[in-house]
Amino acid sequence: MIGDGDENRGTSLTEAVGTAAKVADTSVMKDLFGRAFKAAGDYYGEQIEDFFSQRRARRLKNVRDHETQVAQVIGQPVNILGKPERAGAIERWAEIAADVPLEDAERAALLEAVLAQILSTHGTSDFQDVADRLSSSGMRVLLNAPSTNGIAPEGDDRQSFERLRSLGLARTLDLRQALAVILAWLLGTGAGLFILFLVIPRYLPRTLAIEFVVEAVLISSVVLALGIALLSTKYRLTEFGRSLQQSALRFYSDRSTLRKLKILSAVPGKPLVWCLLAALFACALPPALELYLPVQLRTGFQPTVRVTSAPDSSSGALLVGPPPVTSTPQSTSQETMTLTADQARTLVDVWRSVKEQMDDIVGLTNAGQALLPNWPQRVREGGSQAFANELVRQRNLVNQRRVSLQSLFTAYQRYPNVGAALAQVATTGVFDRLSGALESFSHEVQNLPAPLPKNFENTLRPYAGELKGALDTMAQWADSTRNFAKLQGDELSKAQLK
Repeated sequence: MIGDGDENRGTSLTEAVGTAAKVADTSVMKDLFGRAFKAAGDYYGEQIEDFFSQRRARRLKNVRDHETQVAQVIGQPVNILGKPERAGAIERWAEIAADVPLEDAERAALLEAVLAQILSTHGTSDFQDVADRLSSSGMRVLLNAPSTNGIAPEGDDRQSFERLRSLGLARTLDLRQALAVILAWLLGTGAGLFILFLVIPRYLPRTLAIEFVVEAVLISSVVLALGIALLSTKYRLTEFGRSLQQSALRFYSDRSTLRKLKILSAVPGKPLVWCLLAALFACALPPALELYLPVQLRTGFQPTVRVTSAPDSSSGALLVGPPPVTSTPQSTSQETMTLTADQARTLVDVWRSVKEQMDDIVGLTNAGQALLPNWPQRVREGGSQAFANELVRQRNLVNQRRVSLQSLFTAYQRYPNVGAALAQVATTGVFDRLSGALESFSHEVQNLPAPLPKNFENTLRPYAGELKGALDTMAQWADSTRNFAKLQGDELSKAQLK
């Protein structure tokens, strides 16, 4: 229901509208407003027409500029109207290229690469499909990205690389590459262990604790896991991405450097590099751990002397308790012996003497090894008697060293570990073998007739081979005993200072 007031207002509004329509319909009003609108239309119509004319000319110029640029690069005229079979792709290209001037270098380069592909003999629209979906930042990143190496980008560039990855132009670490790195690492570790156990001992005889090898492999595995984690943060172009980049770079010369995380970008991605790193770790880490790892952190493969204060510290005695040298690891019994302070200092001197004599023995084995590579030439040029005399001289030096060590063994074998460490000097062992090898080789050389027979090398080669084996065995024993003597002396010296 409408009230009286509302009804009166509705009637007044209707009458006002009707009156206005009648006034506007008069000839005077038509003449007045008609001329005004015509004048406004004439004025603005010229400006609008001029605007669209300039826009059409600008768009046509952009297309012509791109055609000219492509023609200069590919070295032949370009006529986009001369490829009617590619009309759909060219029309799609022209619609976008018309709004991209040459000053927009990144977008222009990609559009020109797209046109070059369309006009090629086997033209496809692969480039066009992704180029139309790339943003300006994505185009910049694509054109400036490393073509072969990976990169760990910073900030907004990472988002742009993610966009490239979604379009199939870039990728991060995939399963295939990860497996290749792991396989290369395993091969490198195997090669490194082969060198460590079979190649190095031929030239540097030494006894290496298995604990250091295990620790080195564990450290190597941690490095591998960390490397794979870092590689997963790097981006690299796919084959399709590199193809589009290389095609576009023909039209783009202003390359800039992308912001990158330098440490992460330096992580190698080639399996061969990881293989070499693994081999280096396997060869270098165990000796480095043996050399630099504190004694207190080692599990110990040889018995070490542990010195503690005696129950009655006023007596000045020291308790020495080494783990026994046994073939059954399950045994936990220990041999203990109470030493006075003077006895402990004497034992330190014994171990120091043992170490110095082991140094001399290692020097003797090195001198013996130096005779072997060219022994036939020495015998032929220097005379068999001179070479035999040198072998006898070295045998005498080895025997003299054995006598000195045997006196230490006899005098101090009751002290902890001395008897076990010097057992070889009192039994048929490395000394007997080396002395016998030197003596037999010298004897055979002395018995050579003059002039030398042609086959004298074949006759003496077995004796030279036995001498090399004896020298290697002696060098290994001397090196091991030297390291053990040094550890014993260091441990006792520390205990005496407490």
